[in-house]
Amino acid sequence: MATYMKRGSTWQARVSKDKHRFNKSGFATKREAIIWASKIELGEENKPKNNILFSDYFKKWYETYKANRTDVTLLQYKNTDYVIDKYLNGETLNNLTRAKLQQFINEYGKNHAKETVQKHKGHIIACLKDAYHEGLIKQDVTYRLNLVYNQKTIKPIEEKFLEAEDAHKLVDYCKKSITRGNFCILTGIVSGARFGEVRALIDSDIDTKNHTISINKAVDRLTGKDKETKNKQSTRIITMPDRWFQIYKNYKHDGKRLFDISSNAINKDMRYISKKIDIKPVTYHALRHTHASILLANNVSMQYVSERLGHANLSITEKVYSHLLENKRKEEEKRAMNIF
Repeated sequence: MATYMKRGSTWQARVSKDKHRFNKSGFATKREAIIWASKIELGEENKPKNNILFSDYFKKWYETYKANRTDVTLLQYKNTDYVIDKYLNGETLNNLTRAKLQQFINEYGKNHAKETVQKHKGHIIACLKDAYHEGLIKQDVTYRLNLVYNQKTIKPIEEKFLEAEDAHKLVDYCKKSITRGNFCILTGIVSGARFGEVRALIDSDIDTKNHTISINKAVDRLTGKDKETKNKQSTRIITMPDRWFQIYKNYKHDGKRLFDISSNAINKDMRYISKKIDIKPVTYHALRHTHASILLANNVSMQYVSERLGHANLSITEKVYSHLLENKRKEEEKRAMNIF
């Protein structure tokens, strides 16, 4: 059964056949839409396109339908395109099956983190669902694909932040020797800001009178260019300790940014310092978790911590730090019972 609808100056046709629905728009006349629908009903338009490589279709798909995305998002689609070329090389649309896609996910997931596999899987599913609705493939081969990833890439929560004693050792070390890397690390641990946000800081963001810093942009990890903060709430004003401003007053830096340093370089500094002062080795991002954990352990309100971190909403903070909240709940429970 076919139906037709005029959308502006063009026509759209919809065909229901064998429990499948096919849509196509952009026809200049209703007659063209009817001809296309007739071919679908006769099975002529739905014949397999043996010469369409999945890799070619995916590239054309994201360049067409994702053209208005940011440079960073487009780069993510290009990365998925690279993965398809590597793992699904030579596969045509009509030869793709659900089993082949699951085998690809199984193989790729062996050595990659959950977030990485999930991102590529999402891109591929979106692309193939469009191919299905365009009639280029006869079945939805993306149905209930399982997510497989390397479990070893998931670190226990206790490995994602420093205990208070180690955190204070790190702060003391960075205060004694003010290099670009050390000051950047110190800024991260006392602000709780993301590395991209710290890296984007310039002198005009520093308010020496009110002892605050303005988080109003971030440096993109892939492009090295400034971009908007992660969300609306991430644009914020953070109060900093007096000692930080004493260091800033004498801090010399080249160029516009306070910390013109890459993530690889700062994490290299983190490994070096951790070994030197004998603390658990963690990444720069762990400083953000450390900051929040110390505040929560000292009974700073969850609402304030959430605002300071620039989380989109309070539920994100509660989810990320649920382990600490459970410990505090047990402490509160014990105190409550002691009252009676």
